[in-house]
Amino acid sequence: MSAPESSYFESARGVRTLWLGILAGPLLWFLNQQVNYLLVRWACSSGHVIVLHAVAATCLVGALLAGKLALGNRRRLEETEGAESLQQERARFMVVLGICSSFLFALVIIAQGIPNFILNPCGK
Repeated sequence: MSAPESSYFESARGVRTLWLGILAGPLLWFLNQQVNYLLVRWACSSGHVIVLHAVAATCLVGALLAGKLALGNRRRLEETEGAESLQQERARFMVVLGICSSFLFALVIIAQGIPNFILNPCGK
């Protein structure tokens, strides 16, 4: 491998992609929860329940894209050759954590979106 490719995870961009893979899922879950909480009264009064579904779908897509980014980081890490350095070990840990985190929180977003299909937002 070339030197720039093997040092990708040592660069600021590489570190940002590792952290994005880890943190995007939980942040999108939190955003989904808070935005739905803020919009439920409006959805009840206006009858636009589809907005609650759109928020959940948008956050779900974002979490899945973060998982795809983490999988891409895994492929990039597998392409590097040579002895395992401390940076590569750190990157490998962060890649696995990012994959697990993204897809776990995607499942949580799905689980939180299911009641929007079953229950009335007005609670009647």
